[in-house]
Amino acid sequence: MNTEKCTTFVILPESDLISLRKLMEDVRAKIDTTFTSNISPSREPDYILKAEFMAATGMKRSKFQELINSSAIKTVKKKRKVYVLASEINRYFTDPSIQ
Repeated sequence: MNTEKCTTFVILPESDLISLRKLMEDVRAKIDTTFTSNISPSREPDYILKAEFMAATGMKRSKFQELINSSAIKTVKKKRKVYVLASEINRYFTDPSIQ
């Protein structure tokens, strides 16, 4: 097998060259729109872990459990993890009834 570099020239009509360029531009545009649409701006998560909530508020486990038992904050338990709704964080700091 010959490993030397060789150059190949292809002769095609100008209209075919223009249509190939147009097709390449369309493909590039679709790639760009697909790439940019998949990258969304960072948004806040809907849920955070119980430990993250306690660290953010500076509370201990006993106080956290009191708030859950009194239905002052809403949580979701999935398998062995407890999640707190992100909206509950704002409500914890703004609602004066939660102490």
